[in-house]
Amino acid sequence: MDSKLMQFLQLLVKNKTVKIDDFITQQKLTARQIRYREAKINDFLIENHLPKVTFKNGVYTLKLSEQQKHQLKELIADIDPYDYKMTTEERQEAIALLLIATNDYITSSSFADKLNISKRTADSDISKLKTKLFPLNLELDAKTSKGYRINGNERDIRNLCVNLLMRNIRLESKQYTDFLPLGKIVYEMYCDLYLEKLLEIIHLVEEDEINKELTYESKLMLLMYLVTMIKRMSMGNVIEDYPKTYDNQPQNRNYAIALNIAAQIEDKFSISVPVKEVCMITMYLEGIQYIVPERYLKTDWMQMQILIDEIVQDMSKRMNVDFTSDKELYVALQAHLGHTFFKIQHNIDIANPDLKEIKEKYLTCFNHLKETIKENKSSLLKGITDSEIGYLVLHFCSSLERRIRMLPPAKVAIVCLNGAATARLLRESILTRFSNISIVAVLPKVDFEILRKMELDFIISSIYLGDIDIPYVIVNPLLTEKDYVEINKMLLNYSEQHTTKEDFDLMYSEFLNNETARDVQHLQENLESSLNQFEQPRLKLYQLLTPSYISFYNKAENWREAVKASCQILLKNNDVNEMFVQSVIQSIQEAGPYVVFSKGVALVHSEVGCGVNRLAISLTRFEDGVIFNHPLFDPVKIVFCLAPNDYSSHVQALQGLLNLLEKYTVDELCSINDSYDLFKMLEREKW
Repeated sequence: MDSKLMQFLQLLVKNKTVKIDDFITQQKLTARQIRYREAKINDFLIENHLPKVTFKNGVYTLKLSEQQKHQLKELIADIDPYDYKMTTEERQEAIALLLIATNDYITSSSFADKLNISKRTADSDISKLKTKLFPLNLELDAKTSKGYRINGNERDIRNLCVNLLMRNIRLESKQYTDFLPLGKIVYEMYCDLYLEKLLEIIHLVEEDEINKELTYESKLMLLMYLVTMIKRMSMGNVIEDYPKTYDNQPQNRNYAIALNIAAQIEDKFSISVPVKEVCMITMYLEGIQYIVPERYLKTDWMQMQILIDEIVQDMSKRMNVDFTSDKELYVALQAHLGHTFFKIQHNIDIANPDLKEIKEKYLTCFNHLKETIKENKSSLLKGITDSEIGYLVLHFCSSLERRIRMLPPAKVAIVCLNGAATARLLRESILTRFSNISIVAVLPKVDFEILRKMELDFIISSIYLGDIDIPYVIVNPLLTEKDYVEINKMLLNYSEQHTTKEDFDLMYSEFLNNETARDVQHLQENLESSLNQFEQPRLKLYQLLTPSYISFYNKAENWREAVKASCQILLKNNDVNEMFVQSVIQSIQEAGPYVVFSKGVALVHSEVGCGVNRLAISLTRFEDGVIFNHPLFDPVKIVFCLAPNDYSSHVQALQGLLNLLEKYTVDELCSINDSYDLFKMLEREKW
């Protein structure tokens, strides 16, 4: 049984039904090749006294009772992975995992025996693996008669191991590795001894210390690092190149949690976890996400705000859709990108199993976003891959869906030649794809006169209806992508007549997601005038930071006093209320000194809109400095206090703040004695 057979079977068990067109698209197989795999799977099922896969109207179905499902899972779990026909990629991953799991040399003959392949194939896979390891700063050390051993920095070896494990294990399955090509190897060599106890540790941490549940991906990433760490430590391989930023930070909440995790690992596995390893656990905790997202980012907050706004603005122009008005989009991008940049920074693999499908379904949106990211100069985007762009595309598509759901549904009838079964299949296919279509009737052609009495917007028909007074579109009974385009065209025409100009722009954008829609180019020309509608006026720093919002010669005993002092200017001018002050303090209490973003400078802020009456910013200077407990940038002498009233209005001011700190040092800014002089400097630069 090869990997494609396993994947086919996995889809059937999970979904009960699979359309042949979907599997052809996903696996790039012909219908004939799939029918061959159907026969092989049925041989396997019959041999084990299970129901066969059936095929009807282009749909595969596998009906199993819960007991039969359990039986099938046990059968698959018992398949020896070395008898199972792996792809070239899977064999290379298996070899890498086998090498990481030992300090000894392994011969190519041993790999051949374990993977049930020829020595020639094993040698070829090893040669290809060498090439792949080189950009990861790893190499295969070869010794005659001894074989191969993986060499490199321990941190790089662990990164590779975590990435491979994450692709070959599933926490939602009690067997963890069901249906996965390398599942049995992963479980036996890495997870069997460690995973259950580590899951208990993480669960206790979620309940007792974090009080929030980790997202699936974050939990998987943290668990796979801990599995890798224990496995490598048990072999005598301890980390050396660790993030020294986290060295002995009792005030860092994640460091305290990491110490607790390390203590429980020592207790359950009877091994010693040195401080260097605690720092590595802390680093992974810094990158986790929660099912309820954080309200703020812990690092690069200013740069992230500017970057998100630039991306949203550019995508609005490219797609002729006002994404800037979607608050949920800003929140989703902020929560997602913080985690993304952590993984990029620490060379943690970002895998997107749905990338191919995303590209096929949302090609235009994907291409626009890829161009937007390519043209953006932010250093935060350096190293971002198509996999991550695919995830970001889904946020923009969700925004489009939110808008579409608000449109009035089109009243539609379905007409077929005579077959009721065909009509029902067509109806289900349309309702699955189009949320803004309401099907009011399904009739054969002989009853067509009934439709004339209905108030229809258009008809979807599988046959030619001749010259009639109701708009209609002809499709195949089994809808193809071309048919979906034709229905989209009809929806476009309907929307043009029944919606506002803004909603029409949206439908036009959705329609363009299919590259075959070239005949509507003239519509785009009619929308060019709308390009500027998304450019909202943004206040610059000098327009907000006027002399009355600048205060020198202040004193504070601690960071709380400094925050309250910096808020006083905004309170005095009625820009904020007391809720704002509490929100700022709570943010720092929960996330630590992330607000200190440069040596001697902090930018404190509330949650967007919390206690904010209008957009405002102040500058408060503390000549003696204030300790914020930042490991690198204390003491803080300048505190900017931002009151954001939405997700984008303050971005221009933040850019001005960055420009100011790029041109002038903290000492130079502290040498200015008159608030009016500082204001005139900002005004002169137009920051």
